[in-house]
Amino acid sequence: MKLEDVEVFVEAVKAGSLAGAARRLSVSPMAASRSLNNLEAELGVRLVHRTTRSLSPTSDGDVFFTPCAGAAGR
Repeated sequence: MKLEDVEVFVEAVKAGSLAGAARRLSVSPMAASRSLNNLEAELGVRLVHRTTRSLSPTSDGDVFFTPCAGAAGR
C-alpha cells in the first residue's frame, strides 16, 4: 500500500471530491483518480461513492478513514 494513495483518499474525503484532493496535493485529477482506484483494488473494497460532482465515503471508507487520517497527520 502506497502512502501517496492513502493521502489521496484522506484528502478526497476531506475535500468531498477528487479534484479538490488533487489541488491540495498538487497532482493532476487523473493521478488522484488512479491512486484511489489502486488503493481500492489493493484493499478489495469500494472506499467512496463517486458522482460527477462529489464524493462520499462508503461504510468501509468510513472505517478506513479514521486511522488513515491520523497516520497521514492530516
